[in-house]
Amino acid sequence: MRRLSTLVLAPLLASASLAAPATISTAPAQASPADDYVGPYFGDGNLPPGCIKDMSRDNPDNICFHGKLGLNALDSPQVDVAILVPASPTAERDMRIMRQAVKSWEGGIDYLSDEMGLDWLEEGVDFHVTVDEIDLTGDNGGELTTYPLVDPEIVVIATNPVGGIGIGVDPVYLGAELGIVDEDGVPCTNIENPFDMEAWEMIPGFNSHHETRGGTYVEDCGGQGGNVCFSVNGAIDPVPGRTDVFSLYDLVLHETGHCLTLGHVGDGAEGEWGPVPTTDIMAYSADPAGQNKCVSTLNVEAFATRMSNYLDVDGDGQVTEADRLEPNDVSGDGANPFQVQHPDDHLYASSTGSVWDCPQPDLGLVPGDPVDFSPEPAETSTPSLTVSTPAHGAETADGQVQVAGTVERLATDAEPTSTSVAHDDGLGDSLSPVTDISHLQVEVTDLDVVATVKVEELWPDGVPGAAKYGVSIDGREIESTVPDPRTPGDVVTYDHSMETYLPSDWSEWDAAAGTVTFRIPRSYLASAKVTAPYDVFALTSYRSPSHMWTLVADDRAPDRGGIGVAAPAGAQGAAGTGSSTEGGSGTTSGSSLLNPVVLERPGGNTFMVTDSTLGATGGPGHTFSLPVPETSTVELLMSWPDASDLDMRVTGAASGSAATAGQPERLVLEDVQGTLEIAVDPYLVVGVPSTTYTLQATIVPSGPVDGETPVDTDGDGVADGDDACPDVPAAGTSGCPVPSDETVTVYVDGVEVGSQDVESSNGPDAFAIDVTVPAGSHEVRTVWTQDDEVLATDVRTVVHTAPGTDRDGDGVADAGDNCVRQPNPGQADLDGDAQGDACDSDIDGDGHSNAKERQHGTDPFDAASYPRKKGDTGLVR
Repeated sequence: MRRLSTLVLAPLLASASLAAPATISTAPAQASPADDYVGPYFGDGNLPPGCIKDMSRDNPDNICFHGKLGLNALDSPQVDVAILVPASPTAERDMRIMRQAVKSWEGGIDYLSDEMGLDWLEEGVDFHVTVDEIDLTGDNGGELTTYPLVDPEIVVIATNPVGGIGIGVDPVYLGAELGIVDEDGVPCTNIENPFDMEAWEMIPGFNSHHETRGGTYVEDCGGQGGNVCFSVNGAIDPVPGRTDVFSLYDLVLHETGHCLTLGHVGDGAEGEWGPVPTTDIMAYSADPAGQNKCVSTLNVEAFATRMSNYLDVDGDGQVTEADRLEPNDVSGDGANPFQVQHPDDHLYASSTGSVWDCPQPDLGLVPGDPVDFSPEPAETSTPSLTVSTPAHGAETADGQVQVAGTVERLATDAEPTSTSVAHDDGLGDSLSPVTDISHLQVEVTDLDVVATVKVEELWPDGVPGAAKYGVSIDGREIESTVPDPRTPGDVVTYDHSMETYLPSDWSEWDAAAGTVTFRIPRSYLASAKVTAPYDVFALTSYRSPSHMWTLVADDRAPDRGGIGVAAPAGAQGAAGTGSSTEGGSGTTSGSSLLNPVVLERPGGNTFMVTDSTLGATGGPGHTFSLPVPETSTVELLMSWPDASDLDMRVTGAASGSAATAGQPERLVLEDVQGTLEIAVDPYLVVGVPSTTYTLQATIVPSGPVDGETPVDTDGDGVADGDDACPDVPAAGTSGCPVPSDETVTVYVDGVEVGSQDVESSNGPDAFAIDVTVPAGSHEVRTVWTQDDEVLATDVRTVVHTAPGTDRDGDGVADAGDNCVRQPNPGQADLDGDAQGDACDSDIDGDGHSNAKERQHGTDPFDAASYPRKKGDTGLVR
């Protein structure tokens, strides 16, 4: 398991590229989040390489995730949780689901703390969960078997898990008040009617999430009692996993996270920042489509900062101020601190670290097998140790040897290589032909992910426009629907993950073919940290009449997992010059990640309300010049954070316009060479006090780019344009050093003579260790370890040929020994070729090997006795 230094960033040693190797690898190792995680980064200002404090979605340099902290005041690592559910026909199921949601936090924190090297958190935090069903019948309500609740840290209440659909009880009053007392028996708070959602919403200080029918409330009990956080959940979820207005499991998971002091990750009611990991528990998103979430490394980092106030972090046997961990952005938004995490470190409490492998709760009406929320790591990679120098049996005259090579984790499952992939899905596995998927075709072009979903029947007569068709691209769900089948041209394209309407033409319906085709810009996906290769699946559902909420999830293709598809090879986004300025991270040498050129005016890309032109010419618009030196396809994408209406027009080397009523505005121009003149018109500005937009260009040359080799000053494989530390060779994907718990150690005859830290989580890492061997022949053992666990070993022999060395120990120094590796004290040499008989493959020098002569029955010690050809009458022994 992984053990990291949680506070210190250890730089890696530089190393040169090495010659072709000989490799010795171990058997497949247990892979897990530990293999890819290189954090955490605690301490104010200690941001991960490549991250910045600015949380604005408009800042192209903001590529990292920002998790809000400091919600509620959890004041104990011993977390007592009381779960209260009103009696109903599905009460057992509801209690089981809510208990599992809390247990998911317990198991996820325990598992990831170990994977992240936070042993003190794994060992110090303990959850104790009790569940109670309340019978609400009778004039005075029912009794609570755990009444009163003594000093709970969290009380989870379901106000209406089934009543809204009419299959259970809709409680309106609980005769017996819910009583909370502290450890001394002193009443802390009494809450009348805790199962009435509206009653909670009337309490001052209740933090409601409104449309999700959930929220949290904190009562400060003082004294021995401390704080009690009420996680209130009003989900209507009669058939979990199938009919979801709001998933009870995910809602309890989310609200309990707030009680554990965690805020949102960029899409909550308290503000927006980005990019957003929409599959995170603390994201306001239904992602990942078709399954439930689990704890992330960002959640655990944030939770650790709170628990460090109460646990012995440094292991000195006491809890002091020295144990306290600060988040890396203390100032945050001015009210709460934030923990900033690089997307490469955002992993989940699953066997592989992927959200798609999160343990899934038992949601059935009848209890199933228990779910383990602390999974075993899966075998997804094999550690490979390559030692390129010295060669086995190498000789050194002065005893100086450099042991050099690389360490690498080889994936057991190869990444996809095809840019076009299809999947056939069987018919008859959906509620109706309208939602029955028969085929999914996915193609990745230089600029787009194109996914075509074919169903058995599209737009049947008499069926209301409630069907939704969607594709999930690495967890980002894009949907398409037609509100009224009588006007099929009115297609709605919707980013379900971010609850944002997209340009209508990003999805297209073909009634004759029975298909819905999505054309999603890769630059739009990249802004959410979704990059190639992609995992894609299709899904169908029925939506709410008034919202894009999913009422009934129906078909999925494939039924499990997704189909992998790669990006085209060789395409390269070219950087622009002139009045454009590059605000992104630079140009990449491949097309798996498109890094657009960000166009920005010296005074900023901002319009005031008074700048609105309402279509009049000659207004206060903005202009840009974008040189395109070689024939290329150019994509222009403009986005902004509010309901303003901005338009874009292009003249010069090509012409076109993007002037819809929505956003983002997108324009693709083909076969462009020359200078593009881009005008942005503030048709209607409604931002208060202003609206700031982002305009980015992605340039893909139509043919090979001659003479363009990305500059890599430090030689670490990360081009300077993408390298946050361009002068420091390092293994991090950002080009900067990262913490490491991996070491390559060299032993000579079992004695350690040198070591070097390495880091393989982001790809191969090189090492070069200078050692000295004494005179004679010696075993040089190279060992790659992680957390004192041996991953791979290489053993070879090196000879220091100093005067007097006798490596075979026959009493004759190597300098005068005719067999330096085979003992032969007598130095016999029958054929006088300076190669002793003990090591001569042809002792008698007759041109036939000793082995051949023995096979033919001739004498290897007699030059006149040797094998003859057939018919030869010469002497044959």
